[in-house]
Amino acid sequence: MADNTQELQNILNDILSIKVEQLKREQGDYKFEDIYSMLVEIYSNIEILKSNLEFWLLVPENRRNNILNNLKELNTTVKRIKTFEPQSLSNPLNERNNLANNIKNTYGVLYDQLFLDLKIHNLSKQLKTRNLNQIANESKKLFDEINKIKENSEETLKAIQSASASAGVSKFAEVFEQEANRYKKSANIWLIVSILVAIGVGYFMSLLFTQLVLATKNNLDFNLSIQLFLAKLLLISFFSYILYHVVKNYNANMHLYTVNKHRENSLKTFQSFVKSTEDKKIQDVILTQATKAIFEVGDSGYLSSKEKTIRGLEITKIFDGIDKK
Repeated sequence: MADNTQELQNILNDILSIKVEQLKREQGDYKFEDIYSMLVEIYSNIEILKSNLEFWLLVPENRRNNILNNLKELNTTVKRIKTFEPQSLSNPLNERNNLANNIKNTYGVLYDQLFLDLKIHNLSKQLKTRNLNQIANESKKLFDEINKIKENSEETLKAIQSASASAGVSKFAEVFEQEANRYKKSANIWLIVSILVAIGVGYFMSLLFTQLVLATKNNLDFNLSIQLFLAKLLLISFFSYILYHVVKNYNANMHLYTVNKHRENSLKTFQSFVKSTEDKKIQDVILTQATKAIFEVGDSGYLSSKEKTIRGLEITKIFDGIDKK
């Protein structure tokens, strides 16, 4: 080996004696994380150069001298970074920036004059020392493994999508089930209230007519009896109006219960229909119909678009008839 080759080897060993991880200095202030990627690249190429010292003799002499000087500068800078103690310096930030700039400048010179040619030489050396048929066989084996991994990944993805879809369907089915149960409870309450109000209206009407019959039998003043009857009839009209709205609330809650129960059942049976066929077109049709079944509100039998607003007994028409007489 030439003299500067031995000198080069000594410098490379000196640089590599310091681990690149130590130069990041993650602990404490004034870190060198911004140049860490450059240091990693420099160390990687120094390892390659150390294993390919024959390449050094192929480098023109003037370039070798320049590279060697930059490697010496790198060695000095690396040691200064390792021993960098900001607490002992008057201006540690300035010193830290100078060290970082030295690494950047050295990296630029080594990249242009050494690293590119070194990597090409190393790659050419590897190709010459390996059997091309072996490379082809290994490439084919690697390609087969990649395809196998791809197939497994696709199967895993399908399984994940299927599991996610099932979980999503189950989750929304639970939502509609909870809504259906809530409206069912409300409907039961309004049903009880409807029955109580209906019993009250029936009892009040029977009491009214009983008193009217007794008044007739006892020959009470007819006009007074009619006035009392109409007054109580007004109360019946009010109670019938209340009864109408109570029943309407019951019908509304039963309608919402039926709709949400229908949606719950549609979601629970959706997966079974989809899994029954592999035809994408049929699955799209099933999806379309299931979506309509879930989100289009049909006639539950409790509410109808033709339903008319029903009022209580229109007592005003009775008074109008009396006035006309």
